[in-house]
Amino acid sequence: MEHLRLTPVLFEMGARPHPPRALYRSYLAQSDVFVGIYWQRYGWVAPDMDISGLEDELVLSHGMPRLLYVKRPAPEMEPALAQMLDRLQGEDSASYKPFSTTAELHDLLVEDLAHLLTEGFGAGRADPDAASRRRHDLPAQTSTFIGRETELAHLRDLIEDPHVRLITLRGPAGTGKTRLAIRLAFDLIDRFADGVFFVDISAEREADGVFAALARAVGVAVPSGARPVDVLKEELRDRRLLIILDNFEQVMPAAIDVVELVARCHDITVLVTSREALHVRGERDVPVSPLSLPDGAGTAADSEAVRLFCDRATAVRPAFALEPGNTAAVADICRRLDGLPLAIELASARMQLLDAEELCARLTDRLDVLRGGQRDLPERQRTLRDAIDWSFDLLDESERRMLRLFAAFASARLADVEEAASRMPGPQVDVVELLGSLVAKSLVRSSYGSDGRPRLSMLRTIRAYALAELDDAPDLADAVRLAHAEQYTDVASRLQHQMSSLGRGVVLAALADDLVNMQAAWSEWVARDDVAQLNRMLAPLWGYYDARGDYRSAIGLGNDLLDRLAATPESPERRGDEFAMRISVVRTELAVRGYTAEAEHLILAALGQAEAVGDASR
Repeated sequence: MEHLRLTPVLFEMGARPHPPRALYRSYLAQSDVFVGIYWQRYGWVAPDMDISGLEDELVLSHGMPRLLYVKRPAPEMEPALAQMLDRLQGEDSASYKPFSTTAELHDLLVEDLAHLLTEGFGAGRADPDAASRRRHDLPAQTSTFIGRETELAHLRDLIEDPHVRLITLRGPAGTGKTRLAIRLAFDLIDRFADGVFFVDISAEREADGVFAALARAVGVAVPSGARPVDVLKEELRDRRLLIILDNFEQVMPAAIDVVELVARCHDITVLVTSREALHVRGERDVPVSPLSLPDGAGTAADSEAVRLFCDRATAVRPAFALEPGNTAAVADICRRLDGLPLAIELASARMQLLDAEELCARLTDRLDVLRGGQRDLPERQRTLRDAIDWSFDLLDESERRMLRLFAAFASARLADVEEAASRMPGPQVDVVELLGSLVAKSLVRSSYGSDGRPRLSMLRTIRAYALAELDDAPDLADAVRLAHAEQYTDVASRLQHQMSSLGRGVVLAALADDLVNMQAAWSEWVARDDVAQLNRMLAPLWGYYDARGDYRSAIGLGNDLLDRLAATPESPERRGDEFAMRISVVRTELAVRGYTAEAEHLILAALGQAEAVGDASR
């Protein structure tokens, strides 16, 4: 050691009038390299500790170069020491070499220390990259980070604000919250002198488990019987750290202790990723949206979602390139996947087998197509369905029922959902509370309609999942779809009657907001063969198609209706409604298309059905 011009510091019990743990902590704080020499004994475990001082020293040395040597053979090695060494081998975080004689140990130690010095360690030519590596435990990123420039700039500004100490990146499954947090953390390593630490808490279910995982990450030993958060409040008081708590949604009760930790430790910043905001004081809730999609303002290649798809597709199919022949299909794929990074990565992996047009055609059932994620992804992210399963499993039963109920709505005003829910049999539910909870958990989104009032909706991928869940409960599905159809038949009828008072433009805008819901209601009544309800919806729907000049939809709807009614057994009590509806269809055709061969076909079809029921005089 001396001929290398290094000063060894050897800890000996009782060498100073201080508690042993405080003493070796002080030695470690002044050291550059940790050297551990082990043989057969694990050491004494103090009454207030759950590990020995020997292991505690090792834990506290996290972040500095560690040279570890184990004497062999060790026929009487204590089990606790064997377990400690096994963990070290599994972590792969230190040099770990066996020796048999003191001479061999001498040679190994001198060689390893010399190797550190030749790499520039502690010799006045410090490698800044090596220093950065020692100050963080962030997962290595093995693929290109795409987009998010605006979000990154906003988050950097927040972290520069001394009053912001707790930030939550909130978003639904697959939006890339974790990846965004890690990229941000890499950019900020130099800002946090004592380190940047990433803690995956997806496996934890209790608050103590969260803080025990954090303690392990930052190298703080928790004595037996002590609460990890209490120990961390003391140990991190003077450290300048950035801590990422990843996947917080299943341990929300721990949020209170996170606030207390931040309040006690004035130089730490906590960045949480979650599908739900923590709803605690001092939190900055930052929603993480899907990637930007292609729009009319620029080329498809400007879209973050398209850029990500192309980058990942090229990784599995090097010859792939965005070109005029496939741009429309790629843009459509990204739109169908809502710009969700996880969904896009899963879809792009299919480019090994399919071209863009074929993949786009197969995305009708997007949850089944998007399988086969990378093996190193967490299990819950191997498929898009798994990712959403994770969120669904965290809901209570009333929230799950509301998610299934809301799946029937393409988008909706809160009042319409409440009215539809009130039509269903069984106990009434608090729609405001439950939908508010689903919004907070990033499963339902809030936006604004043409009238400037809030509307609720789901990402298409999440709605596809919720519809599948609804279909798995046939009795509930029937009640939900009936209530939904009744609600939007009433909405359509009211709008038609309000045309003169509200004005044509206002009514048409309202119809446009709920057109998909009304089309679903129309299909439901056709499936149920309910002519009276179809007759109520006919005027507003046809009026909308007429105003928009969408004659193809109008004619298709009329033909579809007449074909279905022609195949339906007649019943005398329905004849008047049926005939009135047929004539309405014909009149609308004549008005919007003129007297054409197609209109003539509809007239003849209507008359033929009227004659069949003895109603030709009408």
